[in-house]
Amino acid sequence: YCQRRPRDVIRFCSVAVDAAISRKHERVLPEDLEEARRQFSINSLKDLADEYCENFPQIQLVLSRFHGLAPEFTLTAIGMFIQKLIVDPSIKQHCADWIYRYTAPSLFAELLWSVGFLGIRTNDGIDYRGYGVLQSTAPPIHASTHVVIHPSYHDALDLQAGKVLGELGGDTELQTTGILIDIPEALDLTSYVAQLDSVAENLQSCPLGKAGASSYEEIIGQVIRLCFFRWLVNLQARNRDYEGRVIRDWIASNRAEGGFWELVRQNYSATQIIWECKNYAELKADDFHQCSYYMNGTIGRFVVLCYRGNRDSIDGYAPHIKRIATNNGGFVLPLTDQDLMVFIRQARKGKVKEDHIRERFDTVIRLIS
Repeated sequence: YCQRRPRDVIRFCSVAVDAAISRKHERVLPEDLEEARRQFSINSLKDLADEYCENFPQIQLVLSRFHGLAPEFTLTAIGMFIQKLIVDPSIKQHCADWIYRYTAPSLFAELLWSVGFLGIRTNDGIDYRGYGVLQSTAPPIHASTHVVIHPSYHDALDLQAGKVLGELGGDTELQTTGILIDIPEALDLTSYVAQLDSVAENLQSCPLGKAGASSYEEIIGQVIRLCFFRWLVNLQARNRDYEGRVIRDWIASNRAEGGFWELVRQNYSATQIIWECKNYAELKADDFHQCSYYMNGTIGRFVVLCYRGNRDSIDGYAPHIKRIATNNGGFVLPLTDQDLMVFIRQARKGKVKEDHIRERFDTVIRLIS
């Protein structure tokens, strides 16, 4: 069920223990395992989509269309499934960059086998893509081949256990709603992507200096809303303290329960994340003094400093960042337009993990250590 990956076995056990604790059980009971199984399945499906969205943007839309169907398909049924996919308006709009290269049932099956979503039934059993071994070629696929969705995704997709789908009739409608689409509330995927595209265009055309300062602040706010909504909420612009002396460009509540933002909360007591916006290419010592002034024991000691310079310029700011880390126990993370564009691009493709901002954080930590 955990695809023979020890880390996933540990993750499954952790979810089961959490379920038992939430029910005040003294030991893990069968109902805790059932809850863990479903939650693990949902998380696994999201992780799968996230892992491959760079090469196959919005692949979660395709995976979600299996919702409510059978766990096993004939190749004929896969062909009918593909025909329904390619006329789906959402698929046509968001997956057009790659889906039409895999309209042949055998190619589509090989693709989903290669990402670990399904296995191919052979005379010796079901062949799933191996982990930790060099296995890049799927077993031969013939007209009589059956493909089987991996058991770890069955619960997330509410598949009909024990059924084999031989064909997909014209009156069968694929699910258009599912658990995989992770976008801000009150937005559909089309509107979400359109807003991301608009922010990217505005960022590229925003003039430097005072003329574009307010526009740049608004762009940063949109990036936070659209790219970090899973972890940073209750966003507020031009936030003032009660005396009116401290004015922060943006501040957001850090509600992360894991990952990078949880690390930030643990290491820097950052229950609130401050984003400071500087619409010029070269930062000054005063900018870092200002970030340091924002830090305190109440909201935390972590500030994201956005500016318009080149990413390579960060080396020159290492002394300022190190001084704050040494004297204040805080951390300033500079981000450039290049970084913001990465966040936008990844969000557009459906990536939900914080890989890039964690990499930028690691780069700065190593630079000042």
